[in-house]
Amino acid sequence: MTIPRTGPDPGGSAAMTAATTTARASIVIPLWNKVEVTLRCLEALIANTTEGTYHVVLVDNASTDGTGELLDSLEGDVTIIRNTENLGYTLASNQGAAATDHEVVVFLNNDTEPMPGWLDALLDCLDRHPEAAVVGSRLVYPDGRLQEAGALIFDDGTGWNFGRLSDPTLPVFERACEVDYCSGASLAARRSFLDEVDGGYDPRYAPAYYEDVDLCFAARANGWTVRYEPSSVVVHHEGVTAGTDLASGYKAYQELHRGVFVDKWAHVLPEQGPSPQRAGQEPATNDRHRRPCGVPRRARPADRRPGPPRVLLVDPFMPMRDRSAGSLRTFRVLEAMADAGYAVTFIGRNGYRQERYERELARLGIRVYRSDRARLQELGEDDPTVPFLDLERIIAESDFDLAWLDFFDLGATYAPYLRDRSPRTQVWIDSVDVHHVRQRRQAEVAQALGDPTAADQFALAEQVRVREQWSYGLADGLVAVTEADADELRALAPGVPVGIVPTIHALAAEVAPLEERSGLLFVGGFAHPPNVDAVAWLCTELMPAIRRRVPDATCTVVGPDAPPELSRMMAATPGVTELGWVPETFPFVQAARVSLAPLRFGAGIKGKIGEALAAGLPVVTTSIGAEGMALHDGVDVRIGDSATAFAGAVERLLTDDDAWQAQSAAGRALADERFSPRVVAAAVRSVVEHVVAAEPPAGASERQPCGAML
Repeated sequence: MTIPRTGPDPGGSAAMTAATTTARASIVIPLWNKVEVTLRCLEALIANTTEGTYHVVLVDNASTDGTGELLDSLEGDVTIIRNTENLGYTLASNQGAAATDHEVVVFLNNDTEPMPGWLDALLDCLDRHPEAAVVGSRLVYPDGRLQEAGALIFDDGTGWNFGRLSDPTLPVFERACEVDYCSGASLAARRSFLDEVDGGYDPRYAPAYYEDVDLCFAARANGWTVRYEPSSVVVHHEGVTAGTDLASGYKAYQELHRGVFVDKWAHVLPEQGPSPQRAGQEPATNDRHRRPCGVPRRARPADRRPGPPRVLLVDPFMPMRDRSAGSLRTFRVLEAMADAGYAVTFIGRNGYRQERYERELARLGIRVYRSDRARLQELGEDDPTVPFLDLERIIAESDFDLAWLDFFDLGATYAPYLRDRSPRTQVWIDSVDVHHVRQRRQAEVAQALGDPTAADQFALAEQVRVREQWSYGLADGLVAVTEADADELRALAPGVPVGIVPTIHALAAEVAPLEERSGLLFVGGFAHPPNVDAVAWLCTELMPAIRRRVPDATCTVVGPDAPPELSRMMAATPGVTELGWVPETFPFVQAARVSLAPLRFGAGIKGKIGEALAAGLPVVTTSIGAEGMALHDGVDVRIGDSATAFAGAVERLLTDDDAWQAQSAAGRALADERFSPRVVAAAVRSVVEHVVAAEPPAGASERQPCGAML
């Protein structure tokens, strides 16, 4: 077998040095037995690598099979190093790197098969990115499934091969980007960088494992970047040389060297975030700039451009104000910002087929980006007519003072990117509600009902708490909807200022007279688990209890996305009628006599309650439903936490006109005091204006939130 030459023939010697070649890259391949594997690798390398670009360095770790004979038969542009003992992968790789002085060193496992153009793609990536020291290939298994599109490292030192066992041709794996690390199975490094780190891998990782991770962390520590290059494709027969059993052989070093790695990089690992095992969620991206890791807080410039405050608000969807109370709140926040004269940009990450809401925002003077094709691809809904969102350009054009990010998981996606690319921008995360609290309460209800999944639900709530804590710690400020939620956020992220911006409900111009009203009303979208549980309780216990007291009582249920089993339950419950989605809920609010909010778990402000209060419609709810709204049982709301108490409160409002009138007026007054547009707009302005002034938000302390004190 002949390795193609790149320079003059040195007289047939099996050992050549870089001085005799014009190649750019040394390809270093450590060997230990498995001669048939090595032969397959070399055949693929020769067939699929551009002649004149490379020199091969083979380091034999005292093989005892036919590897020696194979090496004896090789001719051409190759350096052969024969060790008298097995030094392991790490030290053998360093030997190979030191044997030549080419511009680039490519570490390649012998259980690989490089595909056409693989090396050209790696070299081209280094040419296009002079800041990159290390670049890795897209690795696929022999059966065609993906092994790795770059890899991630978490705060405990554990790793994650991004996309493992997926279709390697999916768009999410076609995107070149900066990554935590790439596997040493096919890893190119600049010679200039290797010289900075004593020539190659850290010897403390001998004989194998974590040396590639460590090298990539060392690159960043020295001011370089690490990149994944999808155009470089290499088939990897993983485990052929080292095996796969973590308890024996070389693989046993994997866990041992994780501890070595954690000790060495303890000062930066906390930035990497929790592992999927702790957080309960797989990474959605391999891009370091779209993950909450490795992005330091930078000092912000003291000056700012003249003109109105520039605000970026990002939400998972368009503000579909007729679909959920949360979306209505987002719309009202945007409206308040626009009315205040701010220069507002809105990104709805998945606004697919939501053009109507884009037009509503545009009429307010808001710059709108509806959908990001990259997000659609993540969701498996690719549409070539939807453009990719150029966030870097958007940031550069607007130089935002404030980025307002809805929900903790979206905050974790955008906060590190914004901090890296726009250090003057303050990043605030709007919790919308405290999700782990809602999920913990859901688990408590399940436990009380004897649900065998309760333990799993408690575990999920803890995983969400870990993710929330990590995300909120990235922010310059947080937004809560209630004082109770603000307390939870302060506990999760001590020292991070918290503002309170509740749901926004304008008072109805007039309250429909009592004689024109009848029946009970439930409003809520069923993509929200608390609403599913509430209506299930309504059907199984509450309506029977209510109709024992008021036999002709009826309840209309309004809201989209009810699961089929819940729809069947409603259809089978006397007195309950399901309407599903309606374009406007207000006509139903004006026609009903009592609003029901039988919530057994949840967090944050309940929009259905605020809407009813503002319209003068009395509400019966639970302690969970009333939480955080400063409501008083028997005055502006009625509370019942058991079926008997709930039914009794409903009966009172259905049969006592004076009680109905008093509660209607009190609820309306409270809504005007706490949830009216003027009050909440002031809370929004408080956050924005303190951000622009580059001061801690008003009242920001361990116990006192900024914004409106509600």
